[in-house]
Amino acid sequence: MLKRNIMAKVEIKRTHKPKDTAAKLEGKLLQEHEIAEFIAYVAQGYGEDVAQNKQATYFHQINKERDVCIISLILHSGLRVSEVVNLNADDLDLKKKLVYVFRKGKNDETFKTPVYFRQLAIQHLETYLELRPARYKAPRKEKALFLAIANGKKEGERMTKRAIQEMVIKYAKRFGKPYLSVHKLRHSFATDYYVRNDLYKTQEQLGHASPDTTQIYAHLTDKTMAEAIDRPNSD
Repeated sequence: MLKRNIMAKVEIKRTHKPKDTAAKLEGKLLQEHEIAEFIAYVAQGYGEDVAQNKQATYFHQINKERDVCIISLILHSGLRVSEVVNLNADDLDLKKKLVYVFRKGKNDETFKTPVYFRQLAIQHLETYLELRPARYKAPRKEKALFLAIANGKKEGERMTKRAIQEMVIKYAKRFGKPYLSVHKLRHSFATDYYVRNDLYKTQEQLGHASPDTTQIYAHLTDKTMAEAIDRPNSD
């Protein structure tokens, strides 16, 4: 007879089924019409809501174009927060609507994967790029696309992952959706993208190593598809 459980300290890797992940995300993502609404809120609505707070107003006036640009890019491409943080200015190709990123799980660490973004992100990128040099006073050696000036410093530096995450949470709370995060913005894009495309294209766009991960969006869009089949023809 064994007096103790010899398996107690053995770690068991639990696999999350796409259906379970989808159930946890349901109701916590931006719907199609809310994507544009959230971007517009970051650009203007937030400033109106914090008008009585001088400090919040000051930081919003300085950073709103950058913040809109980051959120718009994620919502129109599905980039991971790490991919956004690591973007350099020369990774961006506005004409082709591409950014070049190091993708998670790729064996060749010297190759940057081209990832498309929607036309809707172009204006926000152009606006930010125009003011980036003067607003953030970046030294020539600083290649980062998205910059922030830390307290006590005079020159812009690459934004951190935590700074972007906290920035999104700040706007999400005021927008009335406190459960939103950078990763949920990525999920919001992916769900919308999947409805318009297919599993393979969605897997490629998001950089998933396995189609099993992409199956999350098949479950998330079940309701959307069910409603669409009986939707009256607009013609």
